[in-house]
Amino acid sequence: MMPRQQYQPVVLADTTRLTFPERLEYQKLGIMADELPAIYLDNQMEKTEYKNVLGLFLNKMSRKTKAELDQMVCTRLEQNASRKLAEPELPIFGINRRPIIDVNEEFELPIVHSYTVKRVMAKYLSIRFGMPVYSPSLLLQHPYHPFMMAKPDYIAVFPDPQTGELNRMVNVKCKTATYWKLDELKAQIPVEHELLCRHEMAVTNLDETILVYLCDNNEGEGHTSPFGSGFRG
Repeated sequence: MMPRQQYQPVVLADTTRLTFPERLEYQKLGIMADELPAIYLDNQMEKTEYKNVLGLFLNKMSRKTKAELDQMVCTRLEQNASRKLAEPELPIFGINRRPIIDVNEEFELPIVHSYTVKRVMAKYLSIRFGMPVYSPSLLLQHPYHPFMMAKPDYIAVFPDPQTGELNRMVNVKCKTATYWKLDELKAQIPVEHELLCRHEMAVTNLDETILVYLCDNNEGEGHTSPFGSGFRG
């Protein structure tokens, strides 16, 4: 068996500095973990942005260089072009307040719902394990295979079994699914989810992933069940 290589992923961009459209432009510079199933399961994916390799390829062809993207972001930050405040500002019970969102702003419920649920699941996992969980908010690139890119959801940190030092990082992926798929998920992790996790483990050089599902019963019984599964590289 070949000895495992020790490396650190390259930080391509700090996503806390980017707008959502800017992050999408950076992601065109390589293959993201959640795009990998579209390659291996060509024309078999359902409810995804890219159902085949051609659609993914055409998207990547419209990319700008990293230098161009960095310059665009720097220019925006220098001009202090921060996010515009929602309008109109009106007095509510005598105190001026702004609406929660501008009615003309683009808003995609599935995307916002996904981000919100993932954060709740990560907090639950942290409390259940009694270990800190972090949101890297980084776009990472493999140092030797730069076409491989990933944006991990969360990183849980556990103590080293030998020293007790808090330094053993574990990749954390959060997914949602209907409650009726709970038994199926317990029996076998969907191949597209395993591909996604293994891609992120390769980019981040981490040995383990905890894959967490929030299974919700939409039939009105109010049954919400978190279910976790883990595997090593």
